[in-house]
Amino acid sequence: MTVISERPDHRLEPPRTIYVVPVAGNFPGRQLNITAKLAQKTGSIDHAPLKVTFHGGLYMGISQKAIFTFICDPSAVESSEPTLLSHGDPLEDRGNHKLAWSSKHACPIGGYPNKQPDEPPQSTIPEPAPVLDPLPDPQPTTRTIGPGTVFVILILGAIIIGNLKRRWSARHNTTRYRSFALSRVSPAIHHEADPRSPLSPHTPDAHHTRRYTIVD
Repeated sequence: MTVISERPDHRLEPPRTIYVVPVAGNFPGRQLNITAKLAQKTGSIDHAPLKVTFHGGLYMGISQKAIFTFICDPSAVESSEPTLLSHGDPLEDRGNHKLAWSSKHACPIGGYPNKQPDEPPQSTIPEPAPVLDPLPDPQPTTRTIGPGTVFVILILGAIIIGNLKRRWSARHNTTRYRSFALSRVSPAIHHEADPRSPLSPHTPDAHHTRRYTIVD
């Protein structure tokens, strides 16, 4: 919005610009951000007016916005123009620039619904097809040995090893005892010749006695 000043006594003097107010628009850090809603019915108006607000301006640290109230008037002559409701002072109106616009284009084409539906409208987008489970792997899986099988194998191995140890110990002990007995008994007894034996030489002085000598 641009505010200008003209002096009637100096018609040859061009108008002077007093100040420019950025009412609405896209500015650094501030966007237009248009909002719309239906206002309350007033007087003999059959249709609720439509209120549209344009944001984005900032002047003297105050947020500025333009508020247009569109009023349905089927008999309005086009093209119509908006009417400024507030005097447009950016400080006194706290940045609210209000305008009313009567037009036949503000009338609803199909009328207003009597009652809003309680349930949201159903979506017309088709639902995606269900995803099927992937096919099983054709390659065979590797079998694993359970802990019970390992335990049984360990027990059988311990039994077999124990039997082999007992057999080896018994065989070793028998051989040791046999060699010990022969070494102690064989050279211990020496039999002297019996003079009465036909295999022994006979001497006249030999006594017919039998003697045994134990040699340690």
